[in-house]
Amino acid sequence: MAKKKVTLKNKPFVLIIRDGWGYNPNPDEDEYNAVKCANTPTDDMLMAEYPNCLIHTYGGYVGLTAKSVIKTLGPAGLFPRSL
Repeated sequence: MAKKKVTLKNKPFVLIIRDGWGYNPNPDEDEYNAVKCANTPTDDMLMAEYPNCLIHTYGGYVGLTAKSVIKTLGPAGLFPRSL
C-alpha cells in the first residue's frame, strides 16, 4: 500500500506553561488542591476544546540525578539543597 503524503501547514499556536499549576490524579486530595477548588472557566474550556498534554518537569526527566544539587528559593533566599 502506498504511503499517504502528509502536508504540514504553518498555523499559529500558543504554548502555555503554568508554573505551579500542578496536576494531581488523586481525587482524595481534591479538597486541598487550590486549582480544583477554584472557578476556572477559561482553563475548563481550553482543556476541553484544544489539544493539550502534561510534561514531566522533574528529576531524571530534566537531567537531574540523585546526587544533583539544586538551588531552592526559601524564606531566607537561595540555598543549595541536595536531592
